[in-house]
Amino acid sequence: IVSTDIKQIFAYSTVSQLAYMAMALGLGGLTAATYHIISHATFKALLFLCAGAIIHAMHSHDDHDFDAQDIRNMGGLWHKMKWTKWPTIIAAAALAGFPFTSGFWSKDAILLTAWESPLEVGKFLFYVAAFTALLTAFYSARMVFLVFFTKPRYGKKAHPHEVHWVMWAPLVALGSFVVLETLLFQPFFGFEGWLHTVLHHGFDNIGAAHELNWGIAVGSMGISLLGIGGAYVFYQWKGLILEDIRDVKIIGPIASGTTKFFENRWYVDAIIYKLTDWFVKYVGGAANWFDTQILDEKMYSNVIPKGTLSVAGFTTFKVERGIDLTLDQIAEKTNNSGKWLRRIQSGITQDYMGLIVTTLAIFLSYISLQKFGII
Repeated sequence: IVSTDIKQIFAYSTVSQLAYMAMALGLGGLTAATYHIISHATFKALLFLCAGAIIHAMHSHDDHDFDAQDIRNMGGLWHKMKWTKWPTIIAAAALAGFPFTSGFWSKDAILLTAWESPLEVGKFLFYVAAFTALLTAFYSARMVFLVFFTKPRYGKKAHPHEVHWVMWAPLVALGSFVVLETLLFQPFFGFEGWLHTVLHHGFDNIGAAHELNWGIAVGSMGISLLGIGGAYVFYQWKGLILEDIRDVKIIGPIASGTTKFFENRWYVDAIIYKLTDWFVKYVGGAANWFDTQILDEKMYSNVIPKGTLSVAGFTTFKVERGIDLTLDQIAEKTNNSGKWLRRIQSGITQDYMGLIVTTLAIFLSYISLQKFGII
């Protein structure tokens, strides 16, 4: 509503259009959401291409400080850009939901989905979507009036001209698609038309097609025309721009505060910056105190070193004692075994003969016992 960058106007509008699609899907309007995806993709792509053509036409080689994207520096391009103006107006009309454009039918289908939804929140979402459509129509028409129809405001800083046909030819082609997309819904031959039939083959629970509701359709027309009419009164008939509205009696103070609120993007960025600053200052400060006072002073310099030394000393004592005891026992067993074996290695021949005779007697006794089946 208050943005002055022509590309930023279209970029921000995408948020509300995506919300339309998400709302329709949440309410079970698959056909309406799909059609709005298609129509929005076409006219929004066309709007960005048109914005590029307009910026190219407004670019100044004489004044490098001149902002060619600021719509406050435009005006009167209706007579300068005879080809580019038509696709821009057609795409803006579709975005605004102007009657019988593709954007009108896709938004109308979403409004109808909300109105006929069995969910309790359906009616509430209908009114939210309708108010959003009013705002969309207002800022879309605002852009068109300030760029093409109001008096020129660029002075001698720029020399706007029609772009080369290589640039405007795709605009005209894409603009024709915006118009032809109306046939997707065939509004006078079954509201949701063949698009619903195509989706029905892929999704079993898509539900029945909506019939055209002329009450919703007429209300949607009124919303679009009301938004466009409001923009016409402020920017075309009264010839105002953003700063001028603040000087208007009665609504001036209100407009000034509201404009400041919107110019600061609802103060979302400011709130995020404040929260980030608070987090870094206080949470970061607390983390730094814990690191320096607790970890460095207490843990790393005192507790951990002492604990490590204690554990190391205890471990060293246990390991050394265990190794010593084990080696002592092995040595003792080896020594005892040596003492026992030394007894049969006396070096006396009689002892060796006695050992041989004893061993042979034991062997022969075992053979005899086994022979007679005793063992």
